[in-house]
Amino acid sequence: MASKITFFILLALVIACAMMVSIPTAEAQVFLPCNTTKDCEYVHCSSGSALCVNRQCQCPSTHQPKLDNFNTMRQARRCKLTSDCDPRMRYTCVSGSYMCFDGYCTCTN
Repeated sequence: MASKITFFILLALVIACAMMVSIPTAEAQVFLPCNTTKDCEYVHCSSGSALCVNRQCQCPSTHQPKLDNFNTMRQARRCKLTSDCDPRMRYTCVSGSYMCFDGYCTCTN
């Protein structure tokens, strides 16, 4: 009787481990409408710059856009007021909001 219980526990453990290994994970996607590649300047790709393809910003590789809560200094646009920031930036901010902080357009949490 104990050997049957042990067998079923081990079988359940093996099945659970196999399911965790085989389930693919999905990455988030951002759909930013565009007319030109310049419209995609706030989409940060893990390799290269985003391109406007079929009126959608897309990263050149299979990697999805990388969205940071804070744009790095080399990618952020200079500003004096939040109104100086490009309104399309909200599509790439995780929270959907941004502001001018310390002279740079920055996503907020």
